[in-house]
Amino acid sequence: MTIIFEDPVYMSVADMAKKYGQSRSNIYRILSEMGDQRKRYGEGLFLNEVGDKLVNTLAYEDYLIYRGRLIDRNLARHVPPYDPVKIRRARGEYQIQLVKEVM
Repeated sequence: MTIIFEDPVYMSVADMAKKYGQSRSNIYRILSEMGDQRKRYGEGLFLNEVGDKLVNTLAYEDYLIYRGRLIDRNLARHVPPYDPVKIRRARGEYQIQLVKEVM
């Protein structure tokens, strides 16, 4: 049996405000900072840039972790590459393999 724990990857800003306990204006401010990191996160940062914006929450959490270092150009050189698997593990999303022994 396999048990999978998984949160949605893309969320609206309103849903993110509830999940992360931040105001919408704070999330928009952080997202504008993340705009400078398009090279790091690629084109998958936003699913819909028109209307209700859907944001990749894995990239958002990664940015929150490394935010201080990414803002400083010299420190940004030492930040490890973006790894969504690492963020999923930090969230507690993983698979548990339950194997029943046959006797």
